[in-house]
Amino acid sequence: GDFYDFHVINENRVGILIADVSGHGTPAAIISSMLKVVFALSAHVSGNPALLLERMNAILCEFTHGNFITAQYAVIDREKMTVTCANAGHWPMLIHREGEGLLFDRGKPGRVIGYFQDLRVENRMMPIQAGDRIVFYTDGFLEQRNRDGRMFGEDRFNETVNSFRGKPVASFISGLMDHLTSWSGLASGEAFEDDVTIVVADVLAF
Repeated sequence: GDFYDFHVINENRVGILIADVSGHGTPAAIISSMLKVVFALSAHVSGNPALLLERMNAILCEFTHGNFITAQYAVIDREKMTVTCANAGHWPMLIHREGEGLLFDRGKPGRVIGYFQDLRVENRMMPIQAGDRIVFYTDGFLEQRNRDGRMFGEDRFNETVNSFRGKPVASFISGLMDHLTSWSGLASGEAFEDDVTIVVADVLAF
């Protein structure tokens, strides 16, 4: 049920979508497939995160049949050095900035996709700078339980993200996943309780 995709808008702007379909199995997989198609068909509004999520909702509402989708879409603009995001019930992105630690998107998460025809979400713009690392994720990471039944949780996730700062992207992601596996007490090859998805974007200097 987890999904991510990108729109390359131009040489300075890229849009990143991360989403999580409710439920499991075949129904969630079918909706994820539809989500991919609808996202591709929304390329003409890819520069406006709120409008893109609202357009996607208008189409998907006809097909979700009681399921719903949490989603966040963000446009990173290297020319203006901003990230503009809209959130439909999803966990907010994190920005790691050297010297300042973690910065959070504190905007309202908005309502989920696929449940309300009149969905309205808001755009929020945040300044970014070279060296920032933007992290998108799904709730499978936060809701993973260990052998004692405790959830990994938001605070532990934030601490883990902060502890791997400065690592190359591939090492950063593998470090997060390895830490979650170890903390959960999972044996080699044993699956997480839910899909776990991490998308990382580093802001590079021109």
